[in-house]
Amino acid sequence: MVALTYMQRRASGTYEFRRRLPESLAGRPVPAHMGYGFDDLINSKTHCFKRELVRSLGTKDSKEAKKRDHNAALEATQLFDRALEALEPPTVPVQSPPLVDLTELEEQVYADLLQSDEQERQQGDDRRFLS
Repeated sequence: MVALTYMQRRASGTYEFRRRLPESLAGRPVPAHMGYGFDDLINSKTHCFKRELVRSLGTKDSKEAKKRDHNAALEATQLFDRALEALEPPTVPVQSPPLVDLTELEEQVYADLLQSDEQERQQGDDRRFLS
């Protein structure tokens, strides 16, 4: 079985890994919640996703470059999958508002009003200090 290779040789002789981002990411503006953890995929000047991921494999040896290329391909696939997952809007469970017994609420408000009225009668009105 032949594996896909994303390996390319630079003019300097060093091999590099090059892979296009998925169409659903490439060139799109980056949502604010994705600013962290995806630095390799984001162009810092435009704040959009890059169109391709390029990394040096750090070797001029063909056999070693092939090994590193397969590891880089796996890492890139995982990074793309995480980015696509992070693009999905978060699902927030919708909670219904708590049911309120209106008669109980009415009784509580009425009791609070009576209590504040009783305190005012016992302590007097603040207007008595105005003279």
